[in-house]
Amino acid sequence: RLHVEVAGRYVSIIRHRGKLHCLDSTCYHTGGPLGNGDIEDVQGHTCIVCPWHMYQITLDEGAKLYESLVMGPNGKLVPGGWKKKDHAQRIHAVERRD
Repeated sequence: RLHVEVAGRYVSIIRHRGKLHCLDSTCYHTGGPLGNGDIEDVQGHTCIVCPWHMYQITLDEGAKLYESLVMGPNGKLVPGGWKKKDHAQRIHAVERRD
């Protein structure tokens, strides 16, 4: 990982499984240190997890993954399946130059 400032914006460049990703270092939710988060596979997506509130952000799209809740037949909330909020976190194009 590489954390840099580019044109006044703090970004993190992450190499994962041979691919480069670049995203804002601070989490869109409340400004947590997203760039320092763990990398995890969530429902077939490679995510970085914000250490403050455990938000799961996909490295390739910046989408937030979450497990929704729905009202069950007994009037209580039950898991409603995985969903995603597209483009929640700002991502940036990155390329390797030798």
